[in-house]
Amino acid sequence: MESPSHWLEASTTKTQDQTPVSHYHEPMKILQTKRLFLRRLSMDDVDNLLGIYSDPVAMKHFPSCRDRAQTGEYLQRTLDRYQNDGYGFWGCIRKDDDTYLGNCGLLKQEVEGEDFVEVGYHFLRAHWGRGYASEAALACRDYAFKTLGIDLVISLITPANEPSIKVAQRNGMTLCRQTRKWDMDIGVHQITRPEWEALRQD
Repeated sequence: MESPSHWLEASTTKTQDQTPVSHYHEPMKILQTKRLFLRRLSMDDVDNLLGIYSDPVAMKHFPSCRDRAQTGEYLQRTLDRYQNDGYGFWGCIRKDDDTYLGNCGLLKQEVEGEDFVEVGYHFLRAHWGRGYASEAALACRDYAFKTLGIDLVISLITPANEPSIKVAQRNGMTLCRQTRKWDMDIGVHQITRPEWEALRQD
């Protein structure tokens, strides 16, 4: 659980009568759902992410685990994506107690020479099986279509990663093809704008 000091950075200035005035800068919140809000990550999230990326069970279907240095490098790339793309992975925080649960967001991905936007998700193993990934992924999918105006959203998942495939299916996605990426067999799951619009009318 993150302490409130991670959320608010205080600075102090003085008015003309020298009375201290505190100014608080809250990290940018991007989305919220019934149980979660999604906010931008920062370099203070290294320990949060390391709980996922150093866990061999959580990373079973990914190319490799990451150590602290690699996690820090990944976080810097995420901050660069915010700057360059306007989106990336966001931290998923439980509203009730400000607990960090994992990450979910949108990433630019290249598949066989084509550029796509992916909904991706990684959660701490302690919070698996409670529907958080599905809840966050649905919000990110809707953000991609409604806010970013994207016409096709994908998720890249190894065929053996059944829990993530189920999240993609709940997100309205279907498997459209198999490919090779990161030296792994990868299923490309997708949902188009017309399919998303049809879901909204149901």
